[in-house]
Amino acid sequence: MIKFFTAVLVATLVALNGVIAWAGPQEDFEKGKAAEKALDYTAALSWYRKSAETGFADAQLNLAKALDEGRGVAKNPTGAFIWYKRAALQGNAVAQYRLGQMYNQGIGVAKDGEEALKWLAVSILKCNRQICDFGLI
Repeated sequence: MIKFFTAVLVATLVALNGVIAWAGPQEDFEKGKAAEKALDYTAALSWYRKSAETGFADAQLNLAKALDEGRGVAKNPTGAFIWYKRAALQGNAVAQYRLGQMYNQGIGVAKDGEEALKWLAVSILKCNRQICDFGLI
């Protein structure tokens, strides 16, 4: 019986260690926001990238913005396009709108009016607080 409880205790500690050791994409994203607020753009970029690589759409958007604007890194329109698209495919309206702009202007991607119209229409139809309150459209 002692062996059973020991095994359960060890398994629980191993499981908790995984949870404690890795906070997750939401916490990494929040650390990125805090770093950005403190004007530490290099740290923010690092936290956003870590979270974005797990598929966290808000982090993908913020990483794309950083690459687009050159915050914490040299401007990288192609990299920004890639991350905007990943967030847009998950339904992020701001990323959808920005993706449409990039297709329309040929920034980071070949100019494509049809794709531009598609993404701009999707973002406008979805128009929610995420984009309407920020005055993006």
